[in-house]
Amino acid sequence: MSKKILALLLITFFIVLVGSYLYYEKIQSDMVKSENVSDFELLFKYGVGAKNELDTFNGTYTKDMVIDPSITINLTLLVEEKWQIMNKMYSIDFFNLPNSFPINPHMWKTPQTDYFLKVQNGTKTNEVYWNDNSILEDSVEKNLNQLVIYLIEIIENKAVYKALPTPTAGYL
Repeated sequence: MSKKILALLLITFFIVLVGSYLYYEKIQSDMVKSENVSDFELLFKYGVGAKNELDTFNGTYTKDMVIDPSITINLTLLVEEKWQIMNKMYSIDFFNLPNSFPINPHMWKTPQTDYFLKVQNGTKTNEVYWNDNSILEDSVEKNLNQLVIYLIEIIENKAVYKALPTPTAGYL
């Protein structure tokens, strides 16, 4: 009987020990997330002439209104949004991308969409420019397109963005 009690106590102790360790790891992971994110900022410009701009350095968003003056509003990202963006940046090896890509001389799309992305995480900084006419490796193009779609989705899902007027004109 006493062996069963001892075994039960050891199993209970082991479960508590493992549970405590997992809880500690989660707390540590959450602390690392918030520390890394506090050093993470980006400037994302996109659209014709890269006139739409998300600037987390200043907590603003500027919307290109085409023929009317651009509108700048306060827009900040949630810690979780920054964390997810930062993870995507690292998964595509953003900090090792070149600053620009060559232009295809045999193709010219108009109006062309331009992209500029400056990302700073602590002491790491990289600035990348490309457009619809840039020559990109398939994997790089796919990764950057997914990142652009993700960033625009975050922006356009914000209530402050949804409250902005629609431009009265467009680009041809």
